[in-house]
Amino acid sequence: MIEFTKPFIGGRFRRAHSGDTFTTVNPSNGQAIADVERCDGADVDAAVEAAQSARSRWRFMKAEDRANVLRSVGQALRK
Repeated sequence: MIEFTKPFIGGRFRRAHSGDTFTTVNPSNGQAIADVERCDGADVDAAVEAAQSARSRWRFMKAEDRANVLRSVGQALRK
């Protein structure tokens, strides 16, 4: 089981505003998967703000540069 998972907002893992956690469970066998921090409205607001900021930078990137970023993400996911 993963012991503790923080929300990933604005390019980094950070503590959830609420300070609360919950355990996610595999529905097929009832086993715990991870303890996860519970996000609240403040975390959602921070995530939306970070996404809007990233979108502003993304839309001005050249198509070739965006393609390179997506290829890098794909490679990281395959690992």
